[in-house]
Amino acid sequence: MSLNIRSKLLITFGVVVVISVVLTAYFSRYVQKKFVIERAKVIASNEVSYLATEIKDIFKLALSDLMILRELPELQKFVENGDFRNKKSIQQVFYSFALNHKIYYQLRLLNSLGEEIVRVNYSKKPVIVPDKQLQVKYQRYYFQQMLKLKKGEVYISPFDLNIEHHKIEFPYKPVIRIGIPVYDKNGNSFFFLILNLNGQIILNLFENRENKKLGEFILVDELGNFLYHPEKRKRFCFMLGNKDNIFKCMPVLKKILRENSEKVVYLEQGLKNFSIIALKKFKPVEQRNSPYFTVLYSISDPDLLVGFNKYVKSFVVFIFLILIVCLLLASFIAYTISKPVLSLVGTTKKIEQGDFSARVDFKSNDELGVLAENFNNMANKLEMTFVQLKESNEKYRNLFENSQDTVFLMDIKGEVMELNSAGYKLFEFEKEGVPFNLFHYTEDFTEELKKNGEVEDKEIIINTSSGKKVYCSLKAKITEKELVQGIIRDVTELKKRHEERIKAKRLMEEKIILAEESERRKIGQLIHEQLAQDIAFLHLKAQGLNETFQNEQLNQIVSTTEKMLKQIRGTIFDLCPVILDEHGLISAIKCFADNFQDKTGISTTFYSNLQEEKIPLNQSQKFYFFRITKELLNNIFKHAHAEEVVISLLFIENKIKLIVDDDGVGFETDKILSTENITDSIGLFTIKKWVEHFNGKLFIESEINKGTRVILEMSAV
Repeated sequence: MSLNIRSKLLITFGVVVVISVVLTAYFSRYVQKKFVIERAKVIASNEVSYLATEIKDIFKLALSDLMILRELPELQKFVENGDFRNKKSIQQVFYSFALNHKIYYQLRLLNSLGEEIVRVNYSKKPVIVPDKQLQVKYQRYYFQQMLKLKKGEVYISPFDLNIEHHKIEFPYKPVIRIGIPVYDKNGNSFFFLILNLNGQIILNLFENRENKKLGEFILVDELGNFLYHPEKRKRFCFMLGNKDNIFKCMPVLKKILRENSEKVVYLEQGLKNFSIIALKKFKPVEQRNSPYFTVLYSISDPDLLVGFNKYVKSFVVFIFLILIVCLLLASFIAYTISKPVLSLVGTTKKIEQGDFSARVDFKSNDELGVLAENFNNMANKLEMTFVQLKESNEKYRNLFENSQDTVFLMDIKGEVMELNSAGYKLFEFEKEGVPFNLFHYTEDFTEELKKNGEVEDKEIIINTSSGKKVYCSLKAKITEKELVQGIIRDVTELKKRHEERIKAKRLMEEKIILAEESERRKIGQLIHEQLAQDIAFLHLKAQGLNETFQNEQLNQIVSTTEKMLKQIRGTIFDLCPVILDEHGLISAIKCFADNFQDKTGISTTFYSNLQEEKIPLNQSQKFYFFRITKELLNNIFKHAHAEEVVISLLFIENKIKLIVDDDGVGFETDKILSTENITDSIGLFTIKKWVEHFNGKLFIESEINKGTRVILEMSAV
């Protein structure tokens, strides 16, 4: 039995609405639960990964400090010669490390018998422990383990509470001991460096994240002992007589923890109750004897689906009412539309077949009449548009073929559908019309295109069919039909000229630098040969006369000329640092640091892990490393009001680094380095310009009343 259009509309509309309502309700229920679970998994995984990375970074810093301390010249002299006169210098360096880093309870140097040679404690401030209070640690487990270390290995103790005089220290001090042997020239280790890392810094990472998240964190060692737990009574309970651990409290995790180093699990207990648990097991340092830590993060019973069933019931009632209204409306629409719809169908078929002159033969004063009239108007416009489109297509084809730039049309996979003559010439195809994939000759830029909808002035490299590289600029966008149209312009010559200008500019700057240095040296030499010698001669004459006549005015002349000589020699050193030429950068910086300390009274320490002959810098770079050091120290003297300065010249990961730390008043980096304050920080802007000239990087870290750190980083030449 054939149904009329009215019945079909009613039946179809009713079935579609009912099915849509049912599927929507169940799908919403499923998607909402799945979304909550998956989102919680991602959050949990990110949290444990973040904390594991932060813990590793703390250990990297401690290991770096150990290596720096081991290479100290004072310590090496002590190890080689057993000269106890160097002990005070070692104590001062340990004191400086404790003061500036503030993450170690203790810094110690022990001999092979476990006797403490130097120990600096840190609580609120560093304290150098007197000799009579030094202890013997030979029987302690961590010292026995350090005696077994092989060359190149570092000892890391378990994470536990500090023990003093065979008792757990109170208030509790979470601590991790990190130690390395100190070798003499023959490769023998008779001394050991040990840093007692403040474990509370690691626990603070968890407490800070705990305050910002809804879940709970747990940190356990490789035996499952609690190191961090939301309940403070469980932290380090294995040392306090309580044997609770992760395996007893959460048996379900026993197998998971032992078989996986990183995992996120979902423990389902019903629709509303579920738990997300993420874990990450890792070594803080990749060594055979390094202990394992495991970070866990759990999100339990979020109760995010409360009220969902009530919502579904209300939703069904509402849709049922809508369904009735829609069925009634469909009946009316079916009755009204059935007559004119046949006319519309017939006309559209004619237009579809290419007869753009076809029109609807239907007139009425209602909306259907208006629809018919509008359809006829649309058909008129469509016919005119088709004619205009045909003309426009001819114009576009002329522009397409005559363009000097490459014009292309391709699908999203890179298959070229249209390409003008300039394009075939660019890709060096002998025959036009050859089909090819654009991404076989250049990089795939579709991800950026999908993200932004278009690509503007993107630099790409075309590898032509003959193997030639051509630098180009790309403009492209996605059309409504998911095709990519764009223009490629050859900018090889422009790029080459730009690179030549940059090269010429750098060469000119290099010549200016060398010329400036040469002029400084000429001025310094002139002062040395004329003014300095004249004043020295005057000083000697005045000294001789004063010894003969013992006159007060002659005595003042002697004093004044002596002061002038010192000032002139300092000026000569600034203009012409002979020691830099004769003995190298390390000696020059050390000499200037010693003079700076004598001149200003500021305690100045310099150490380096480099040998002069192996410094990977050319002569110009050495000049400016030296001048930057001088500029920074002068800034500290003028502005920082510091009591101590530490200068480090290090070679790390194929990069040379100059680090200058002071304990002065500090400053707001954003404010000082802004363009409005350029006159107040001309020294820093000059240093920044020098560093940029050699393609280096400059980092400035400072806080008010917390000192300043300036880091200059440059790749080895």
